Amino acid sequence: VAGGAGYLALQLCKQGIPVTIVDPRPQRPFNRSERKWAAKRDTPLPNHIVSFFDDEFLANPLHAPLLQSVSLVIAMHADSATEPAVRWARSAGKPVIAVPCCVFPSLFPERRFADGRSVVSRSEFIEYLCQKYLLEKEKIGVFTGANVACYSTGSASGGNTVSTFLTTTTTTPAPAAATSL
Repeated sequence: VAGGAGYLALQLCKQGIPVTIVDPRPQRPFNRSERKWAAKRDTPLPNHIVSFFDDEFLANPLHAPLLQSVSLVIAMHADSATEPAVRWARSAGKPVIAVPCCVFPSLFPERRFADGRSVVSRSEFIEYLCQKYLLEKEKIGVFTGANVACYSTGSASGGNTVSTFLTTTTTTPAPAAATSL
C-alpha cells in the first residue's frame, strides 16, 4: 500500500516475491537496467493499481482475487491509507507491517484513545494502532525519520513473513534512495 518510488517492491520482486502496489499516484517507470534484470531472470516487475487503498477499493469485487491472494500487507509511510491497510489485514487474518508517518489529525478526528484523547502525533498514532489493532512495534534501525514498524503476524502461517522482513530490514543496509519510501 503506497508504493513510493517502488524500491521496496522491486527488492521484494528480486527475492521472487510477487508484488502488487496500490497507490493513487502513477508509479515511476522502471529503468532499463531494472527491466533487463527482470527479463533475464524471467521475474515479473511489481504490478501497480492506481487507486486509494480505502473502503471503496476493498468493496470492489474486481479486487477480491487480489485480496484473497495477499500474503503480507506493507504500508510504509502510507499516509491516509495506513489505518485502512492495518484494519483490513487484521480483519482478514493477514500479516501486516505498517510504518506510520503522517497523522492527519484534522482528516481523522475520530482517532481517539480509550480515554478520549485525540491522536495528533506520530508517536501517538503508533500507540493508537498498536492498542486498537493489537499490534507489536519495533524500531527499524536502517531508516531515519519515521522508523517504527507496527506489525502483526496475522494467522499462524504468516508469522515467518513478518519476522523475515523485519530481520532483513534491520540487518541489511538500505540504499540511500530507499529511505524515502
